[in-house]
Amino acid sequence: MMRNLLRYASPVLGLAVVFACAPADDAELEPEETQEVAPPPAPEPAEEAPWTTDFQAAPDVPNITGSLTAEPMGDDTQVRITLNGLPPGEHAWHIHNAPCGQDGPVVYAFTSTAELEGTDAPITAAEDGSATATATVPGDRLMRADLRNGQYSLHVHANSGTDHGPSIACAAF
Repeated sequence: MMRNLLRYASPVLGLAVVFACAPADDAELEPEETQEVAPPPAPEPAEEAPWTTDFQAAPDVPNITGSLTAEPMGDDTQVRITLNGLPPGEHAWHIHNAPCGQDGPVVYAFTSTAELEGTDAPITAAEDGSATATATVPGDRLMRADLRNGQYSLHVHANSGTDHGPSIACAAF
């Protein structure tokens, strides 16, 4: 008999615990509290990475080499150029609405042209032909998406001033 009692005691005790913890039929249940779940924050837009292109020399000055690096800075784009093999002295530089090898209109003048006021100093090449320059293209003047569409290029000219002569080096954006 003791064996039968032990055999049924465990399930019976389990049911007793369930019924003892269950609310009475006439008990009022409080609604479960619900927590409002805020949607996850929108991801931050990925910052664009800088991009670098090489300069192409004009056929009559084949020794010019260098690179152009364009770096996003908020809505603006910072442009850094490094050149070697330039004739010593000052050189005008502009962004043209044309790929390298074509003469398109100047759309952003770092140095002044007959039509546009410049925003920066000319590029000055040392006696060894080396030159570096950094400038910013404001996003309200020329948007980065436009720079990256393949139709713009940065030209370095033979001279400075508004009579700057032909392009002697060009880098496509």
